[in-house]
This record gives sequence, structure tokens and C-alpha cells, in this order.
Amino acid sequence: MISILGHTALMMHAKTVVADTMMALSAGIFEEFLCRGLLFSAFLSVFKQAKYKFTEAALASGIFFGLFHFMNLISGQGFLPTLQQATYAFVIGAIFASIRLTTNTLTWVVLIHALIDWQPGISVTHTVSSLASWLVFLAVWGTILVVTVIFLISFDSSYRQSVKEDV
Repeated sequence: MISILGHTALMMHAKTVVADTMMALSAGIFEEFLCRGLLFSAFLSVFKQAKYKFTEAALASGIFFGLFHFMNLISGQGFLPTLQQATYAFVIGAIFASIRLTTNTLTWVVLIHALIDWQPGISVTHTVSSLASWLVFLAVWGTILVVTVIFLISFDSSYRQSVKEDV
């Protein structure tokens, strides 16, 4: 909570607070409607006969979400920071698909995405310059991905069970 308050205070003192807020909201809206709206729905159609259709659709839309972040190479961001950004964007994309599945709405993922992007100066520069230790990075994001995949497989199993009970 203290971190959120501190972050909010930083944002309120940023010279670009309005532009940063609009940038974060537009990224949240556009990227979520594209990735968790259109792409996720398209992948659900592609995988409709698969045993783990929700898991596969979530991971596929997450992969595309991660790949979209390679566009930051064009703005001069280094390859390794971009690779890390694309990797955690993939994992976050799978998490966001899980949230979309459980809530059956894009509202929450749009808001969460916008809050993640709501940073001082994001409207001026959106490149990542720092590089985390690969061992720590893979341990953290790998663990989060495993937990997300377990949830998605569980969701698929529950869905199949509910469909059997309805028949």
C-alpha cells in the first residue's frame, strides 16, 4: 500500500502526468482489446476441439503479446532488455487471459494493464534500459508462469467437468 501511495505521489509530481495517464490508458485499452479480446477469442476458435483449449488459447495470445514488445527494438531499446520485457509480457499476457476467463470481461485486465504502465515519463520514453540477472529473472517469471499454467489447466478441467454434467 505504501508503495502504491509513493508511486501515485511520484505520478502527481510528474510534469507529464496527463500525457502519461493517457498513454497508460490507451496502451491498456488497445493492447487488451487486441490480445485478450480479438486474439484470445480467435485462438479459442482455433483450439475449440483441444482438451486444454483455454490453456492453449491463453498461452498463444500471451506469446503474441510478448512478441509485440519486440517492436521496442525499433525505438532503440537494447536486445537483452527487450528479450526480458517480451518474456515477462508473455507471462503477464497468460495471467491476463486467466483474469479474463474468470471474470468474463476485459475491464479488469484493461485497468490492471493501465496501472502497470502508469509511470512517470512513459509518454516521453517507453524503453527499458535496466537488465535483471537472468537467473533471478527466470526463477521469478518461470515460477509465475508455472502457477499460471497450473491454474489454466485446472480451469480447463473444471470447464470440461461442468460440460459433462450439463449433458
